[in-house]
Amino acid sequence: MTGPDVTESPNRHAISVHAYYPPLPRIRRYSRAGSVLRLEQVERPEDWQ
Repeated sequence: MTGPDVTESPNRHAISVHAYYPPLPRIRRYSRAGSVLRLEQVERPEDWQ
């Protein structure tokens, strides 16, 4: 048994949590429309404090 395919679940949001060491310099957030990814936001570590 496998979970739902992300591309076939338009009403569900994927959530992931990652920890990196050393910390990444920035995180890029994308939105998806079909097979197209669009850069929405770039975050830096100082944005999280």
